[in-house]
Amino acid sequence: DNLPWLEFRRVLFRSESGARTRNIANTDIVQIAQMCIDGVLPLANQKNVLINKQFPKNLVAKVDPLEIEMIFNNLISNAVKYNREKGIVDFIIKNDDEQMIFVVKDTGIGIKDDDKANLFQEFMRAKNDKTRKISGTGLGLSIMKKVIELYHGTIDVESQPDVGTTFTVVMPFYK
Repeated sequence: DNLPWLEFRRVLFRSESGARTRNIANTDIVQIAQMCIDGVLPLANQKNVLINKQFPKNLVAKVDPLEIEMIFNNLISNAVKYNREKGIVDFIIKNDDEQMIFVVKDTGIGIKDDDKANLFQEFMRAKNDKTRKISGTGLGLSIMKKVIELYHGTIDVESQPDVGTTFTVVMPFYK
């Protein structure tokens, strides 16, 4: 479970240093989103979490497919992992001529205000009775934020403890 994040961290740092060439190409965003949902379905089924999706028919953008897959995997897997039994995850993809918007909303345990301030720092994990049994390195959100910033995008979080969390990613189209 932790190995993919550590490997992606190495890939990201090689990208930032110029040691890895980013593979920016026309990429089917909806196909990657569906692949990420399919990958987390066993865990969602185990927790009886329903994943709703609202995607455009097709959306092609100039991105590095590995980077977009990492963003989606992190958003979706966290939404399922930190959800309650019989919870719901809504995954929405929207776009206009200027940007893509990815929204992942869950009915999970939520994030306290004091934990939100450090949410995107490396190795940051909220530690409480509800998160103690959930595995993770605390690297996913920090790496994801760095990747989103490579695209001059933003990530915002809204959350209420015991109600749920919504992550919104806005990424301008690469020209």
